[in-house]
Amino acid sequence: MESFHTEVVDSHFIPSLRKPKAQILWIGCSDSGWAETRTLDLLPEEIIVHRSPGDLVSNNDLSTLSTLEYALGILQVTHIVICGHYNCRLVNTHTDSSPLCEWLSDVNAIYNAHKPELDSLPSSTARDRRLVELHVWAQTQVLLARPDIIKAQAERGLQVHGFVYDDAKDECVDLVAGGSCKLTRGIMSLL
Repeated sequence: MESFHTEVVDSHFIPSLRKPKAQILWIGCSDSGWAETRTLDLLPEEIIVHRSPGDLVSNNDLSTLSTLEYALGILQVTHIVICGHYNCRLVNTHTDSSPLCEWLSDVNAIYNAHKPELDSLPSSTARDRRLVELHVWAQTQVLLARPDIIKAQAERGLQVHGFVYDDAKDECVDLVAGGSCKLTRGIMSLL
């Protein structure tokens, strides 16, 4: 199973074209109260932003599916970023018994699959941060399994990134595949 580690995202991680053409689909959390897209040195016109509760990529959500179709088929974006954020109230309400819990059922499955590991972390803050990272990683894997994403990768080199925004540091970290950490145990079985 592939693992990941985090690295700080440089402001030039995705180089600006300096043209008003969308090159990035940014899928963020509707709970995010800040413009984490500003961590990249890009023109506003270079990014199309889609937000959903918990930055969830659902194959049952018409809004997400329509946004993906528009970004891939019409705009021909070259990057998709799924960006969660630490201290996400939505991801961390995964155990509530509410309609939102149904929407975020994947988060609950990730939590349950990693419960021993999460419970062994020294604080609730550390557990919450790790759960956000695991959730974003799982969402990138959902995207990477989609036929339209696979096709765009083969035809034009589309890249999919998993970022987590850290408001305290005003920076994003990139969840980099192939890291030495053992955080993804069980995620692929959830997809």
